[in-house]
Amino acid sequence: MTKPTKEQVDTATGEQLAELEVIAKRIVYIPSTGEFKRIGRTSYMGHQRVGHVDRSGYRKISVNNKVYLAHRLAWALYHGEFSNNQIDHINGDKDDNRISNLRCVPFDENMKNRPMQKRNKTGVVGVRERIVGNQKYFYVQIGVNGKEKYLGVFKNIFDAACARRSAELKNEYHENHGRLAKRSA
Repeated sequence: MTKPTKEQVDTATGEQLAELEVIAKRIVYIPSTGEFKRIGRTSYMGHQRVGHVDRSGYRKISVNNKVYLAHRLAWALYHGEFSNNQIDHINGDKDDNRISNLRCVPFDENMKNRPMQKRNKTGVVGVRERIVGNQKYFYVQIGVNGKEKYLGVFKNIFDAACARRSAELKNEYHENHGRLAKRSA
């Protein structure tokens, strides 16, 4: 894959700015609340938020027959450009689009702020339980630079959790990593 030329980058930026101008004529983003309001339209329910929440919990907003993820749209309207990186919800609430709850990060950084997975059975991210004979063992791993790193096997959950937490701190995982996931309504 070749790098884009300066003209291609300028054109893409110009196209993005034109797209943002059209969007800004249709909706207003309120950074302190994370809500969007349509311009020139009164909703039959004055308190109704623009867009809808999909099955995965993300709010989507349609403007000119194009659907946008609300958090990406919030970032673009506030900062004046669409980001090529990921827009992370710091607190894990996929419908909390306040600008103070959004951060622009690369994929690897975003993976350091994930909720605990539903299939987790130990209650500690990165720790799996294995029973060998009649003895429980806890295997610990962590993702570092896109690869799984093995941290060891422990005979009790406390030592396993400590090893995992220590590795999270060393690798600058977000403090919210491993929180319980918010259930979408």
